[in-house]
Amino acid sequence: MRFSYTHDAINLGDYGHVNYSGAFCCQGNLFADLESLSLKREYGIVRAYDCYPDDFEELYKPLYLSLPSNDDFKSLLVSFSTRLVHKYLITGVIQCLPDPRDPCAPTRHWYNVAKPFVWHRN
Repeated sequence: MRFSYTHDAINLGDYGHVNYSGAFCCQGNLFADLESLSLKREYGIVRAYDCYPDDFEELYKPLYLSLPSNDDFKSLLVSFSTRLVHKYLITGVIQCLPDPRDPCAPTRHWYNVAKPFVWHRN
């Protein structure tokens, strides 16, 4: 899985487009849009460790979040398919707390973006 670095905060479930330079531009969030649907909302905790982008990077207390791949979530993607044709979706996020050795260090974010198959149109 490839991750891209961003200076901006990014959230799991963000959707939008990828601009000419390859940067993701957020236009909304699936979870914020859930209220418009009559689907049951579920909560859970996802944990992962030793997640690094392509190049070596020292990560301080990384937290990896990813979208589920179960049938309920696939149904959610289908329900958004007509509104989000040709949009991209943030499927994974790595968030790193500021390194305490560097008082000026910001929280850092990496993300994985994909276009769900059900959002493609010919």
